[in-house]
Amino acid sequence: MVTLGISVTDKQGRPISGLRPEDFEIIEDKTPQKIELFATEDSPLTIAIAIDRSGSMMINHKLERALEAVTMFLNQSNPDDEFLLGVFNQRLNVVQDFAPGPKPALEAVKRCEAPDGGTSLYDSIFELVDRINHFNTEHHKAIVLLTDGDDRSSTHTIEQTIKYASQGDVQIYTIGIFGDDYSATARGFLKKISDDSGGRSYFPAKEKEMPKIWSEIAGELRHQYGIAYSPSNNRWDGNWRNINVKVKKQDGMPKIKLHTRRGYFASIPGSERGPVVKNENKQ
Repeated sequence: MVTLGISVTDKQGRPISGLRPEDFEIIEDKTPQKIELFATEDSPLTIAIAIDRSGSMMINHKLERALEAVTMFLNQSNPDDEFLLGVFNQRLNVVQDFAPGPKPALEAVKRCEAPDGGTSLYDSIFELVDRINHFNTEHHKAIVLLTDGDDRSSTHTIEQTIKYASQGDVQIYTIGIFGDDYSATARGFLKKISDDSGGRSYFPAKEKEMPKIWSEIAGELRHQYGIAYSPSNNRWDGNWRNINVKVKKQDGMPKIKLHTRRGYFASIPGSERGPVVKNENKQ
């Protein structure tokens, strides 16, 4: 089963609501596909939130401000959403494992420790993806991660982390709050892992932009359509397959934009890791 989270907006970025399964057309390698599952806007989500708590997050109260933004994000959530909250430095610390509703995660925000140590960004993302992939839920899955620096101590490489993250059905949203001395490698990594998963990356120039960014992520996740289909091509040969998503034009409908994955690598039979996917379509 291939799953897609699809954002449909007008040119100003405002969501187009009220679409039905028959309004969408899914084409894989020029072959129309049958939609088997369809989730409307504001369907429940399963979200893993991870915040960098390395020593540099102490500067200008960055961790404190990040947690304030997380609190706002949680307060905008659907009561049926499921959340994990983690912080990371040399290792990922899951402060609150997946639980229904925002309350457990909101309580966990108060238990986050002060900034300290280095940054194992790749290992932390690897573990987050592993946890959410193995969490049994029917909800659409997403990771929202904030960091202020480059990786210093991971055992996994950039390539290993991107490949593993791309093999699941989880969207990854990243926020990089870098200073003047940031590494281009760090920025490129965050953009790549978000783009490949169908998420988005953000690089605010000022920390005061964070609440708006978290609100934008919440809004996009709230207004996505979820679609799943079983490919008519059942040869799981590891090859790339293009996905083209279209919305059938209706009277009075404005010019629209679609944001979703643009394809996947068909996983080899017996593989425990799902399709490798990338994003996006525009219309």
